[in-house]
Amino acid sequence: MLYPNQFRVNDAWIAFGLNKVPIPTREDGELRFVALMDAASCFLLSAVPTPFASPLSRDDEARGLFQKAWVHKETWPGKLFVADEEPLGILESYASAIGINILHVPLVQLTVFIREAQEEFAEHFGIGKPRGRRISASQIVKARKRV
Repeated sequence: MLYPNQFRVNDAWIAFGLNKVPIPTREDGELRFVALMDAASCFLLSAVPTPFASPLSRDDEARGLFQKAWVHKETWPGKLFVADEEPLGILESYASAIGINILHVPLVQLTVFIREAQEEFAEHFGIGKPRGRRISASQIVKARKRV
């Protein structure tokens, strides 16, 4: 089992989906937010909205996710943990191209790191609760920035 105290800050990042169920929007259909987190500090470095059915299928989505993370650290980690069960499109090829070593692990190995972020995200956006209206992706991004 992996734990934060096994890492130094910026030694390894974790790529994961913040939401397990789609977030319906008017303009962009169903979305999933994919995030990067520092393994030592559990600091959420970045998150981007992407189509739920095909997360990070465009180069600009993967590049945007990493560029937002770069702002916080101004360096790349040596390792990126990705759950075997989590399809993240071209994220792995983008990370490899910038020199990050990809490590596949079972999702259960990452739970201690990502559970709180996923729970807070679900609570903030009411995921899993009945909703009477669809919201826009820009409303989600604005609300996420306020958290």
